[in-house]
Amino acid sequence: MKKKDDAQPNLKIKQQGITLILVLVFIVSLSLIAAVGMRNVSTGERVIANERDRALAFQGAESAGREAIAKISANSAASLAKGYYTAPLSQGGNADFWRTTSSLSKDTCTATTAGKRFDWVNCAQAADSAYGNSLSPSYVIERMPDVVYSASVTEKWYRITSRASGGSKEADVILQIMFTAL
Repeated sequence: MKKKDDAQPNLKIKQQGITLILVLVFIVSLSLIAAVGMRNVSTGERVIANERDRALAFQGAESAGREAIAKISANSAASLAKGYYTAPLSQGGNADFWRTTSSLSKDTCTATTAGKRFDWVNCAQAADSAYGNSLSPSYVIERMPDVVYSASVTEKWYRITSRASGGSKEADVILQIMFTAL
């Protein structure tokens, strides 16, 4: 019977070593799962921050558009220091005004060299309202051709292009509104 007792202590020693290895594998597995979970949380936070920036930019552009409509309705759009354009843009809107490779002169408030974009700082009217945007929302009012229905009915059309950025400069929203005033 001594032989059976001698065999049991050896079995216990082997079981303790295997248990240690299993516990270590289990801890490593849990650590990997936790690391992947933290990465997913971090990605989710970035997605939420980007969506917040986009919402801020949209709200800013929308409020700038409403401000431009108010200026047109009050017949004060032509009195803006900048951001209001008539001929040649009144002929349906001049595409060179917005094009990045425009050859129009600086007098029409657009870049003269290829690769330059529309100058929102110097050529657009800054809006009064902001929602914590990194750059002030701004807008451009373009006078479109009048639509004449009869001698007594003429519609005046305006295209309003508004732009705003989010809380960081990563999100930009540009909105266009067609507005008519009788």
